[in-house]
Amino acid sequence: KTVNVFTPNLFSAVNLNPVRAWNINPVTGTVLNGPAEVFTPLANTAALAKNRSTPTDPNGSLYYMENTNFSNSGNVNLFAANPDGTGNTLIATADINGSNTAGLGFVRLGFDPLGNGWIVAGDFTTLYLARFVGNGISLTTITTVGTIAISGSGSANEFQNGDLAISGVGAMYIVANITGGETFVYVMNSLDGPTYTLTRRWKLVQPGGDNFTVSVNGVAFTQSGSLHVSSFQGLYFIDQTTANSSAGTVECVSVFALEGLTDLASDQFPLQSALPVSLISFSGNLRNNITTLHWEAENEISFSHYEIERKSSSSDFISIGSRSALNSSGRINYNYTDNLGNSTDKVFFYRLKMIDLDGKFRYSNTIMIKKENNDLTGLNISPNPIMNQSDVTVRFYAAVAGKVMMKLTDMAGRTVWQQFNNVLQGNNSLSLNSSSILKPGMYMLHLIEEHNISSTKLLVTQ
Repeated sequence: KTVNVFTPNLFSAVNLNPVRAWNINPVTGTVLNGPAEVFTPLANTAALAKNRSTPTDPNGSLYYMENTNFSNSGNVNLFAANPDGTGNTLIATADINGSNTAGLGFVRLGFDPLGNGWIVAGDFTTLYLARFVGNGISLTTITTVGTIAISGSGSANEFQNGDLAISGVGAMYIVANITGGETFVYVMNSLDGPTYTLTRRWKLVQPGGDNFTVSVNGVAFTQSGSLHVSSFQGLYFIDQTTANSSAGTVECVSVFALEGLTDLASDQFPLQSALPVSLISFSGNLRNNITTLHWEAENEISFSHYEIERKSSSSDFISIGSRSALNSSGRINYNYTDNLGNSTDKVFFYRLKMIDLDGKFRYSNTIMIKKENNDLTGLNISPNPIMNQSDVTVRFYAAVAGKVMMKLTDMAGRTVWQQFNNVLQGNNSLSLNSSSILKPGMYMLHLIEEHNISSTKLLVTQ
């Protein structure tokens, strides 16, 4: 028997049939090797994802979710297996939509380049966003972080079929398909929150311009920035070079006929793609009563200008200024300052209205600026220094109850671990559950609540 050995860059699922590995040309989308069987899932597979190697998942495991076809009342099951198929096991269960008992007909899964898993689930009226840390085949916790808004045209009803993939700059791409109808590419520019908004950017067409109406079940990035999609008819390819900005379309072509594909996964996180994300980041800070807004954009094709809008407790969103676009295909940084010295309000919200040359527009995510002092004070780690495997307690004072992210970075600024915690008003004590994975050295511990950050150093010894 002849066995072909290759390094896969794409994985596919077919319900209770084996997960398969492929070797795909990232530029043309053609199949070079495969598919080769890897393992058989423990449940009907609605979503498949591949993690890259991270401190909590050094093997870069495969993850999948069960297809329950609206009978789940919002509950989902998450499974994981090693890349070679060993260790196949259930690692988490969660109620995605809380008190809402509606069944979820759209449940999709993907990883960001930091090793965080993201779940988008919907009941055709509401889209929910949840996250977890990829721990390989060890148990993990799924946390719902909010609902997803849709800017401009489009609705949650369009998310009947499809899948998600995340780029190297943390932008989420979702291909959404109406059964028997049109297919669109949506983009969420940032996963940082506290609000989450998808914007429709492209309609899929066949070569020649006719609508692409095949039901899409899976999406995965190539390292060059193009996308593969799957359906029950086989494997397709979205070639980024066919993106037509004026028409708002991009071509999708068949590259491999195979019945029954339900999802795709890859561990490729391209930094750039010709499927433009106009807004890469949007942030702000306050100093001496002056807010300074920063945003970075790329691929400003057929783009006109940005309008800066502000909202406070005493007013709705109003336009406070504008910036003309430089219409560059590369990355461009913009700044805008807003003097709040004459305002008695304490909390302000900012967003960008991004307006194309044809008058169409969409909004950025919304950021919040507070004039009050930091809500997190008295940050203390005990013990510090710590020995590897030690029990570590983090103590601090929170001015208000809420959700806090605890994050560890190395001295190069790279995130090595993070988790979310609910805190109460007053003094809080949290357990640092990462000491067993930390190598000896100096780290920074950051507590992040909205736009408030408190940081301190942590030394790990032998």
